[in-house]
Amino acid sequence: NIINNSNVIDIKKVDNEFQITCSDKLYNCDKVIVATGSNAYYKEENLGYSICKKLGHNIIKVMPSLVQLIGNETYFKEWAGVRNNSEVSIYVDNNLEKKELGELMLTDYGLSGICIFNLSGIANRSLNLNKKVNIKINFLPEIENLKEFLEDRNKTLNDRTLDLFLEGLLNYKLINVILKRINLLDKYYSDLNENEKNLLVESLTNFNVEITGSKSFSDSQVCTGGVDTKEIDPNAECSEKVSNADNTRAFNRNTYNASDAVNSIKWNNVIDNISSIDTYKELINSLEEVYNLEIEYTK
Repeated sequence: NIINNSNVIDIKKVDNEFQITCSDKLYNCDKVIVATGSNAYYKEENLGYSICKKLGHNIIKVMPSLVQLIGNETYFKEWAGVRNNSEVSIYVDNNLEKKELGELMLTDYGLSGICIFNLSGIANRSLNLNKKVNIKINFLPEIENLKEFLEDRNKTLNDRTLDLFLEGLLNYKLINVILKRINLLDKYYSDLNENEKNLLVESLTNFNVEITGSKSFSDSQVCTGGVDTKEIDPNAECSEKVSNADNTRAFNRNTYNASDAVNSIKWNNVIDNISSIDTYKELINSLEEVYNLEIEYTK
């Protein structure tokens, strides 16, 4: 039976059964699947986490993931709205953790875009441990040797100040932010000394943003954290904390492979551990393949 619109209040294990307390009735069952979604979906308290914790699971702190990252820089408002194909790298306590390539969105609060989303879980987990998190941005990843490129560019554009010299490579708002930050806004590339040229290249390819946090659960696509996966059997796809030897074991090819099954007198031991018709068919198919048999089976 499928029961709709019944609010689950509590789940507990009583002997070899699960007792589910709902707003309208008490239910007993052999198996329970907790599929409540994460805090990225819930606007209120997520009952799923508290139920799993009550049943004995360790709940790793839940934090937003696939989410925008926040910083405290004053220039954010100046570059807000700019999109740029970039390579972004996340550093935790000055150690490179991961790189992503894709469209970067510059906002008035910090950084967004798919490449940032893919790094946000690392950022939040690290910040939760009071570690320093920085994002370094290469705004021109398609140019292999930027300094050489700029030297060649200067041969035809040596009469332009740097803001115009870089025009066409990056959005003008982003150019102004970078040049203001390194005090080169009104200069010509030809007038730069070697240190200033290196500083310009560094700012274009390794622009540093310190991350202080992220947007909230309501802005995140998913979460990081939750039930510790070390407590889940990856083969049986069930809890190792809440077991029911008679009812919750699933067929496991590593435990009951075709050879073990054929050579075993206790066929019932194999059959008892099959949780669905699909796994039963999987067993039969294995027998046929290994021993070149044709076996008929019925539901």
